[in-house]
Amino acid sequence: FFDLLSLDRFKPMDVFKLFSSPYFASLSEKETKLLKSWIDQSGVKWGVDKAHRKNLLPNILDETESGTWKEAFDALLANLIFIPKNATDWDLPYLDFSVAEILGKGITLIESIRADLDFLKSAHLSGKEWAGHLLLLFNRYLNAEEETFTSFQEKILLLKEIEGSFSFSNIKRYLMNCLKQKRGVRATKNLESLTFRSLRPGVIFSSKVIGILGMHEGAYPRPYLPSSLNLIGKESDYDQKRR
Repeated sequence: FFDLLSLDRFKPMDVFKLFSSPYFASLSEKETKLLKSWIDQSGVKWGVDKAHRKNLLPNILDETESGTWKEAFDALLANLIFIPKNATDWDLPYLDFSVAEILGKGITLIESIRADLDFLKSAHLSGKEWAGHLLLLFNRYLNAEEETFTSFQEKILLLKEIEGSFSFSNIKRYLMNCLKQKRGVRATKNLESLTFRSLRPGVIFSSKVIGILGMHEGAYPRPYLPSSLNLIGKESDYDQKRR
C-alpha cells in the first residue's frame, strides 16, 4: 500500500515494483512483464508528462515530453497503428492488436494513479473522510486475503476517531506508525497534540498541560534574590505558591 502512496516521480523501477506486488490486482503477472518489456525499450526516465514534471520541479528547464510515460505511450500507440515498410533497430516495438488491451490498461493505470495521488497532495480531510478514501484506494488497485484485509481495515478505521482535519502528510506519518503494529491500537483523538507558543498572558488558558522547554527544575518562576539595585521588584512577585 505504501508503494502506491509513495509514488512521486513515477520512475519505471518504482512503478513496476508496485505492479509486480502479489497484492496488485489491476494487472496479471504476464501483463506486467509485457508492459515492462515495452517501457524498458522506450527510455522512460520519470514523470507522467511535462505538466507532472513541472508540478514536481517548477524550475525545470526541460519542458518537453522527452523521457516521460506520455512520450512512450504515444510512440507505442503510433506503432500499433502504423507499421513502416522498413523498420530500424532503434524503433520501439511494433505492437499487434492482440495486445492493444494490455497497452490500454497500462495507460489507464498510470493516468488513474497519477490523478489519485495528485488529490492526496491537495486534500485536507477529516479522519473519517481519510479512512473512507484510503480504503477506496486500496480496493481500487490492491487485493488481499480476507484475514490480511480485515487487520488492515481495522487500523485504517481508527482514523475515524481522530478529530479535526489534516493534510495527507500528517495522515501518512500516522499510518506508517499504526500499520507497523501487529494488532490494532486505539488512536488518540488528537493527531497533533503539541502546540508551541511563547509564554505570554492569555495564550495558555486552553491548555491542560504546559511544558517549559529549556529550563531546569525550579528555574521557573525565578527565585527572589534581594538586591539594592532592584527598586521595582518585590518578594511577592516571586512567590513560589503563585505557580
